[in-house]
Amino acid sequence: MFDFGWQEFLVIAFVLVLVVGPKDLPKVLKTVTKYIRNMRQMASEFHRGIEKMADEADLKDSFNELKNNNIDKTIQSHLDPDNEVTKALQQAKDSADLANETNKVKETLKTTAEDSLKDENNLESQPNKNIEISNNEDNMSSTKL
Repeated sequence: MFDFGWQEFLVIAFVLVLVVGPKDLPKVLKTVTKYIRNMRQMASEFHRGIEKMADEADLKDSFNELKNNNIDKTIQSHLDPDNEVTKALQQAKDSADLANETNKVKETLKTTAEDSLKDENNLESQPNKNIEISNNEDNMSSTKL
């Protein structure tokens, strides 16, 4: 847990001798080790209690699966064991894709129809322009005469 080298232990021992004194140092060390032992004992009891609860609730297999990083499979097996939700979501996605394709086809048809109407209008207006151009040429020739 803690990574102490011999230099750190030497500094801690020196500070303890200065603060506590050489007479009381063994008592302090006994007290500190007693507290550390109690904390470790409480942690191991807590761990055993959790394992016991898991055994009683038949959840040990689930915990083992979670330990093995099979979280996605575990969630899938508990939430959707028959894959009904997955199938329903796939159908919804397919129908949404179909609706998108239908909208694309409608847009394509609409733009094609608009383009063809514009082309027809341009063709109808072009002969009139030719006539106007020829009328302008006649007017210019008559002015020259």
